[in-house]
Amino acid sequence: MTFPQGKIGVDSDFGKEIGFTSDNFSDWSWLWGKGKTLILTVIISKRKGAFRDLMQKVEESGYTFQIPTPSDRMLEIGMKQGWRFTAIRDRKFGMVGDPYE
Repeated sequence: MTFPQGKIGVDSDFGKEIGFTSDNFSDWSWLWGKGKTLILTVIISKRKGAFRDLMQKVEESGYTFQIPTPSDRMLEIGMKQGWRFTAIRDRKFGMVGDPYE
């Protein structure tokens, strides 16, 4: 399947491929595809472990992901999973730093 560019909704073809489905996530949730990177924009899981499972599937599929504005819970999950937190340069906001610096 081709990696989508732009908005990715729950239960879309690509969403189904990676487990971004309505049994796991609220219909209010959506992701954004850019290049080969999945940007987590708004995500509300319905069951414990759904977010972790989604991120594992994304990585197993050979894609990368970014979470520009992680919630405290996402940060906790990321720490447990050994994710790498980095600072990035945003055109509008300048440097956006590591939440643990």
